[in-house]
Amino acid sequence: MKKIFMILLLIFAAVMFSCSSNNNTADEQSIIKNENNANQSEQSADIAADDITPNLPEMDFDGAEINFLVRGGDGNEWDTIDIFTERETGDSVNDVIFRRNQLIEDKYNVSIKETTMSVNNGYNTVNRLVLAGDTTHHAIIANAREQFTMMSNKLLLDLNEILHINLKNPWWDAALNRDMSILNKQLYAANATNLMAYDATWIAMFSKKLMQDHGRKPSDIYNMVREGTWTLDRYIELTKDFILDLDGDGRMTERDQFGTAGQGTMAQGFYNCAGLKFIEKDENDRPFFRDFDERAAKILELASEIVDNNIAFQSHNTSMNKSGDSEYGRTLLAENRTLFFTEAMICVRVLRDMADDFGVVPLPKFDAQANYTSLVHEWAVSLTSVPNNCANIEMTGIILEEMAYQSHKTVLPVYFDIAINGKYLRDEDSIEMIDYIMSNRVMDLGVVNNYGNLNGNITTAVYRGGGDFASIYERAGNVVTKQLENLMESIEK
Repeated sequence: MKKIFMILLLIFAAVMFSCSSNNNTADEQSIIKNENNANQSEQSADIAADDITPNLPEMDFDGAEINFLVRGGDGNEWDTIDIFTERETGDSVNDVIFRRNQLIEDKYNVSIKETTMSVNNGYNTVNRLVLAGDTTHHAIIANAREQFTMMSNKLLLDLNEILHINLKNPWWDAALNRDMSILNKQLYAANATNLMAYDATWIAMFSKKLMQDHGRKPSDIYNMVREGTWTLDRYIELTKDFILDLDGDGRMTERDQFGTAGQGTMAQGFYNCAGLKFIEKDENDRPFFRDFDERAAKILELASEIVDNNIAFQSHNTSMNKSGDSEYGRTLLAENRTLFFTEAMICVRVLRDMADDFGVVPLPKFDAQANYTSLVHEWAVSLTSVPNNCANIEMTGIILEEMAYQSHKTVLPVYFDIAINGKYLRDEDSIEMIDYIMSNRVMDLGVVNNYGNLNGNITTAVYRGGGDFASIYERAGNVVTKQLENLMESIEK
């Protein structure tokens, strides 16, 4: 966890340095100076993190309720776990969340509550409540897709304008939030409270047994990551020897062995993690459609080679997956019938009972880019926003900031050190890989909004083994640009 805190602090400092002005406070200038010192030790980074505290007033809210509207009630692994729990259960993450809430409730004399809503019904729920003048809920925890729609329909407040929220503090995810801001307005954001923003980070799990059965060393993959040579080309080279028609029927089905397995969104993981975004932003934080170029062409060609429907198991491909189980890729890994299973980090918990050891690494780079890039999935992630009819903005700002700070201080160390590293990962190498995975997490607005169905059409072509990607870009370009113009016009009003 120390390394992860150091990485998050350095990312925060880099963003602050690039965006700073002569109006920085003395504390901010100190953070920038210290965090950009190339010789700063890991210990000093931890001390710097401990020294930063929120500048919040002493308040007594006389027992008022602060009610979070959260994704949940669907009874699956993506129900929100990080806002509220009724009691201690012996689970380390659950219990530290319970104690965090007790501390906040006692400190401010408030009562933390939550109301659940279906994961795909966030926009409709919030829109209905706002139109009805219902001010019961003070904050919203929903995925990026739903939050983007709420933002587009002017249902959310700019978090920058809410008193007592300071998005420059390290318990707000500066790098990830930069990807989601538009025109320097932050209508929804990630902070240390949002554990599902970590759960939703794309990883590659691999079967150590399958590697060893084929005369390979699992350490070879870890070493490529460390050396910076873990690329799409190397991934393809490694996996091609593991594709086997086990039942000899002349076609690949769920009964066979694969180099790569995953859900319908694994293609998105490969091209985003290789550094490709459909929508970029300029120096004024204005999003723009990224032109198709040689780099994009090559990344998409390599992604197509990896996830071609004829050789990679894609659980949503019904012609290959007759089981009807949308999570069958997990079964393939558990049975050592796929070398790699690419999915969200939540799967290290889901597969905790797997008999044989698995390893964890980031998805590969395209080339010699500086860092590994880890996609945060737009549907799986949960993010924080405030509805535009919030009845007590001051209380909401204070509690959100305090909750993010306390989560940074107490919940994240338990989540990583005890839950992820201590309980679910099988070896020190995989624990080290979490630092690589968390150091450069991104989201792509072009995937979140899917304007012009660009992401959908590209993904379809990738699964077919390739296509005329230039034409797909060209057809989508005018539509995407127009929709972005409409969005910015709406936000500027």
